[in-house]
Amino acid sequence: MFRKSSAPRHEIDGMFIPSTDTPTRAYIHSAGMDVWGKNSYKNADEYYAEVLETHNKDLQGIDYFVAVFWGFEDSKMLDLAGFAGTEPWEYVPGGKDTNPEGFALLIKDNEIIERNDSRYQKPNNMYPVSCSQGFLVYGAELALRQTTANLPEYLKKPPVWGIPLQKIV
Repeated sequence: MFRKSSAPRHEIDGMFIPSTDTPTRAYIHSAGMDVWGKNSYKNADEYYAEVLETHNKDLQGIDYFVAVFWGFEDSKMLDLAGFAGTEPWEYVPGGKDTNPEGFALLIKDNEIIERNDSRYQKPNNMYPVSCSQGFLVYGAELALRQTTANLPEYLKKPPVWGIPLQKIV
């Protein structure tokens, strides 16, 4: 379940905009919420800044991110989806160069989980990049993107939740 924030920048319908310069829409899932502490949104915001600083080289060329924070046992987890190739922004069905490329990372305690890490490998060489709730968030975010004129408008507008999440509180 996703929770509303007392966001570092501002809050829109269950999501928050981290206080970094990198355009990002972020959510905290209730799974393992205790790893984020009492000030969960502030702590997630600070953690996100650390992740961006640590992995700056790996994250070059991304136009904006959608981030889902959660916890697993005592670990801080981050599902980070990055999108590139967003210019032109306008979505034209079947149009060339109007569908951004998506990239996904799973980050545990500020360490990118590598694709060749056998601890996380599932059958058929598949690796986790998000939970099912995260995929619902990404779908709603991408659908929203197609209804906005540009990145600043997108960041100010909440997604429409056509499929109910576990609950945005």
